[in-house]
Amino acid sequence: MNYIIDPMWFYWISVINCSKFFAFCLDTVCLIGAVVSFCCHFDAYGVWTREDDAKKLMKLCRIFLVAFAVLSLFIIFVPSKRTLIEMMIARTATKQNAEMTLDAIKSAVDYVINAIQSAK
Repeated sequence: MNYIIDPMWFYWISVINCSKFFAFCLDTVCLIGAVVSFCCHFDAYGVWTREDDAKKLMKLCRIFLVAFAVLSLFIIFVPSKRTLIEMMIARTATKQNAEMTLDAIKSAVDYVINAIQSAK
């Protein structure tokens, strides 16, 4: 069959939509992890802990912040399901397709007019 829009696009659009939700959940976890590790970093300088623990916690905080930034950019720049569908429709809505549709409508109108005139 010769599709105007391939049906697989709708499947992949829903997969992308689900991945955005998953990225949002991971983004929230990364933000919470960064805040907790940053707060524990200051507590690690206490009397009973070593300075190495504080450095490890600060490194962990940086990793969480980098992951948070990457996931945030993914959430921002990957279009929504609606936008992807609109982009697919806009891609197929060319002047040539519009002219073909207009020609098809004109021929259908002519056919209906001829049918009415022949019925009289």
